[in-house]
Amino acid sequence: DSPLTIVMWQSLVVAVFSVPLAVVYWQPATIELWTSAVIAAALVTAGQYGMARSFAAALMSVSQPVTYLNLVWACLFGWLFFGDHVQQATLAGGAIIVVATIWLTRREVSR
Repeated sequence: DSPLTIVMWQSLVVAVFSVPLAVVYWQPATIELWTSAVIAAALVTAGQYGMARSFAAALMSVSQPVTYLNLVWACLFGWLFFGDHVQQATLAGGAIIVVATIWLTRREVSR
């Protein structure tokens, strides 16, 4: 399927499963909240589209390991923006992911 089709189906499935919870817990939103939600939705959709295109353009064995770096980004942003402290187990797991990603990428490039 095309990247646009993948993003469309993903968005549709998320919306279908989110509506029951939204109906139960709905609260009126301000214009600032709606603006933030629309901007976030546009950025998330663009990111998902970019990821879908990258998966279509490259071998999965090359592009998929990079998504595991999301843990590193989440820890970094949590620390920078929210003051979260990363635990030792998270750092160890992140190090394993980074080393494995570098190793797999180098191996695939040399093929």
